Amino acid sequence: MERASVWLHGIEKVYTTWREPKHDPRAIIALSHDPKVSDLVLYLGYELKEYEDKYWDYLGTHPPILINDARKMYKPNDRIKLCLKFVPVECRKFVPDFRGEIYSITNERTRKTHFGRYGKNYCGGA
Repeated sequence: MERASVWLHGIEKVYTTWREPKHDPRAIIALSHDPKVSDLVLYLGYELKEYEDKYWDYLGTHPPILINDARKMYKPNDRIKLCLKFVPVECRKFVPDFRGEIYSITNERTRKTHFGRYGKNYCGGA
């Protein structure tokens, strides 16, 4: 996937890792894509903040966006602007892993911006 600011076709679906959200209500969005761009699924969060002067995150420092709220914020086929905000450079020196990348997600319909992290874990996490 080209790692830059890009308009995607839109939101494909909003879901959780479990069929029953009571087990893990954190929202994940799957982005529909241009054939030139690979699939991307992101865990949703509200804020992006520097953490311990080393990396940017939200999953450990702020509450995630829960599935019921996410389904109100994002509808299938909503067009979004996706912009890469953080790459875990230090981890990448040792682990060739896209997990931990953080994106800003601006919904064209609502004009609101949230953040999404590729992968539940930080780069190299289990």
